[in-house]
Amino acid sequence: MTLSRNKKIAYSLLVAITVITALALAYLLTFDWNRARPWLNARASEALNRPFTIAGDLTLTWKKPASALSEKDPEWYPQLSWPFLVAHDIRIGNPANMVNVESREKPAAAHSGPKSMASIERLTFTLNPLALLQKKIVVPLLYLKTPTIELQRNANGENNWTFNSTDEASSWKLDLQRIAFAKGSIHLVDAIKKADIRADIDTISNDPVYGVVWQLAGKLKGETVSGNGKAGAVLSLTNQTTPYPLEAFIQAGQSVISITGTLTRPTDLAAIDMRLAFSGVSMRQLYAITGIYLPETPPFATEGRLSGSLGRGRQHWIYEGFRGRIGSSDLSGN
Repeated sequence: MTLSRNKKIAYSLLVAITVITALALAYLLTFDWNRARPWLNARASEALNRPFTIAGDLTLTWKKPASALSEKDPEWYPQLSWPFLVAHDIRIGNPANMVNVESREKPAAAHSGPKSMASIERLTFTLNPLALLQKKIVVPLLYLKTPTIELQRNANGENNWTFNSTDEASSWKLDLQRIAFAKGSIHLVDAIKKADIRADIDTISNDPVYGVVWQLAGKLKGETVSGNGKAGAVLSLTNQTTPYPLEAFIQAGQSVISITGTLTRPTDLAAIDMRLAFSGVSMRQLYAITGIYLPETPPFATEGRLSGSLGRGRQHWIYEGFRGRIGSSDLSGN
């Protein structure tokens, strides 16, 4: 029994496609991705308009995701292997026109030159392979190990955290859904706000609410600032309803503020709901923290519920159910 000519052609094409797919997968699995680092560094530096370097190893493997992304995904979706990328020793530099801002806590000799804006010991993420067919870069979880961020702004208003945007609309869309990190630090030196503040972040375990703990120290508008607090372990950038827990205690000079509550869609500060307590020798001294000019008052203390919604060009705040004292006078209300 012989196959017809059409069946032979179809069978040959099927074999060819299978072989090509197997060879492509074998190539991807065995390819040394460190050879691609110069090209990736050049393209990223060009896009960001500042130096970008992957100085350590770059590897790619294939793993199955933990589960489907949503109820709309088919049952077989989690069985598909996804590319799993790991990059070590990543550095993001400052823009060329950025002048390094001198720290007010350290002598000038300690600053031999401009620091990089950010460095990351290890970056890990997976990509949804099918979304690439629709020109979507879907990253379910981006994990950063020991990120160090140096934010600077000089007296002319130039800063290193603003990235140049292009007027050309890209046909590709980035969908970064969640961010998690282990340890890290953020250092802000702002000549306009007269700020030199450092926050050190570490992870905590066996806590049902919080995943990270942080410590704060520095100067703000001439006042010594210190503080500590906790926050959630994973920051969701796409879920509009998941509250992000936050707890903080901040002292600036003789003024103290403590908050416990949640943020919804924290990237936009869309909604805030927390218990707020603050005290000090005079409300005027709260300017260092709030940036709002308040009158001189006797010593005060108050506690209540702060809620608010922050939209584009519009903010709405409510401080309700508060009780407190200013001097010998009792306060309460909304």
